[in-house]
Amino acid sequence: MDNESTTKSFLYGALIGGAIGGLSALLFAPKSGKQLRKDITSACKEVMQEASEAASAAGEEVKDLAERGKEGAKQLSEEAKEKMKEGAQKIKGHN
Repeated sequence: MDNESTTKSFLYGALIGGAIGGLSALLFAPKSGKQLRKDITSACKEVMQEASEAASAAGEEVKDLAERGKEGAKQLSEEAKEKMKEGAQKIKGHN
């Protein structure tokens, strides 16, 4: 596993662990039902916002990777065409 992947896995694990820990703390804290529901709603909104931001960032990374892949494929295609032209010229020169 590469370093970038390990870092992302750790961050996602920390995010999920933090959310679970926060919800557990809310559920076991001695509060009134109304206050507890308010706290849970607030925590859920925060987790959803963080998840949305993470998904957006992941989407941007995918777009960047796709663009780099397209550029690399284009470069390889151009290099292959050049090699084919060189090979064809060598073949013509031997006849």
